[in-house]
Amino acid sequence: MDCIAGKVALITGGAGGIGLAVVKNLLQHNAKGVSIVDISEQAGHRAVAEIVNRFEETKITFIKADVTKILELEGAFETTIKKYQQLDIVINNAGQVDEFDRKGTVEVNLIAVIEGTYLAMQKYLPKYKSGEEGLVINVASVGGLHTFQVTPIYCTTKHGLIGLGRSLGGSEFYKTYKVRIVTVCPGLVRTPMSDGSGRFVFPELKAREFGGANLIVQEPERIGQEMIEVINKGKNGSLWVIENNVPAYEVVVPHYRTMTKYTNMDSVVGKVVLITGGAGDIGLAMVKQLLQNGAKGAAIVDISEETRIVDEIADVFGKDKVAFIKADITVKEELEAAFDKTIQIYQQLDIVINNAGIVDEVNWRKAVAVNLSAVMEGSYLAMQNYLPKYKSGEEGVIVNTASICAFQAVAVAPTYCTTKHGLIGLGKALGDDEFYKNYKVRVLTICPGLVDTQILKNPVLLWSPELQQKQVGGLNSVMQSPDRVGEALIDIIKRGKNGSFWVSEEGERAYEIVVPHYRTMKV
Repeated sequence: MDCIAGKVALITGGAGGIGLAVVKNLLQHNAKGVSIVDISEQAGHRAVAEIVNRFEETKITFIKADVTKILELEGAFETTIKKYQQLDIVINNAGQVDEFDRKGTVEVNLIAVIEGTYLAMQKYLPKYKSGEEGLVINVASVGGLHTFQVTPIYCTTKHGLIGLGRSLGGSEFYKTYKVRIVTVCPGLVRTPMSDGSGRFVFPELKAREFGGANLIVQEPERIGQEMIEVINKGKNGSLWVIENNVPAYEVVVPHYRTMTKYTNMDSVVGKVVLITGGAGDIGLAMVKQLLQNGAKGAAIVDISEETRIVDEIADVFGKDKVAFIKADITVKEELEAAFDKTIQIYQQLDIVINNAGIVDEVNWRKAVAVNLSAVMEGSYLAMQNYLPKYKSGEEGVIVNTASICAFQAVAVAPTYCTTKHGLIGLGKALGDDEFYKNYKVRVLTICPGLVDTQILKNPVLLWSPELQQKQVGGLNSVMQSPDRVGEALIDIIKRGKNGSFWVSEEGERAYEIVVPHYRTMKV
């Protein structure tokens, strides 16, 4: 798509801030029409009134919709088609900063963007685009490439959007749908979110955080102008930064193996561990390694009631060493009850491993709930409620299980990649010194390579099962046994510094990687 003239666009969160600035710039560049989708009716009508003073009334439509409700979101697409009989560009821009409404922030910033991207890519753009290709632009943030301790959940969701854009921006998707996927990462922008309506952790540190990142406040109009450049120049799967009033520039995330680093630390002797997904391949291997290395006890939390596993472990290590707690971790009350049960049994809790995960590109909302939302919930419960109170030593430890797909784009599992990219944002944000100072909890992230587990043996849940072999081979990672990941876990707990990321692949010793600053990725 070389230009905007004659195109029809739909933009969520279009009634104010960045969204409204983008709308105006699209119309200035002769877009045929723009649908503003926003939850605020008042803001929507105000935006339309402002725009019709400069452009024809037929060029603008306001559609009131809550993007977190799929029927309302899809209704916005239908209304756009009904009016223009055409749709070429979809910009998923709606977002919020609210660190005290974790569920709402994930729904607006991540789930609604995934939903909007799939609706655009699979259903509407291929059928209603006026030219050879359609375009989806997802608005992330420099918080998707960097982290700020004042916005850990926001950063988690924006890291997730980086994973989504890299995965869906693969050549196989383009070949099938002829839709470009581009991700835009604005720096600091003067909007209601940054000026007052956003709710931050440690709000008193906000100025220092943003100042320390060398971010200059930009006006929304600047983002709108640069967005036109990105629309015209952005290649499929590309990531663009718009910051500090300089022209938009593309960044390329380096391969994770180029980020290697080593460090040194503690031990698991006498510790009590809670592990989700502990009855599965990797989880069970971790439990065995923890007990072999002197852990006092392990609480296995799993949705599958595998009592035989407990019997098997008890036969080797003793009945008092292991407890099984059946729980659906996507239900907060059940997850919290698992923590309480662990405390009831052991009167102690030192290490929490958020390990449960699934691949399900068919029911992708379930994958987001298990792989990301439940890990966030488990991390917050551990960090704020349980580890500070019940740890036996000077510090507690959280280990979140991500994947090398947190750094790679795998087209057959875009939602899985999205959630694992999100865990990198979570680990970076919660692994900040300010959180450690407050809670004395180390946050570590383990990223296994290919592991011989049941996840890889159910290709029907992948986006394109027939491409599985090609995609998995493209990772250039040799299959390893779950036991090797269990061994790596012990090494990481002993050596891992707060906020660090570790790769366990090909049966080799785990190695630390350091994610580079996004400005070093400039193309």
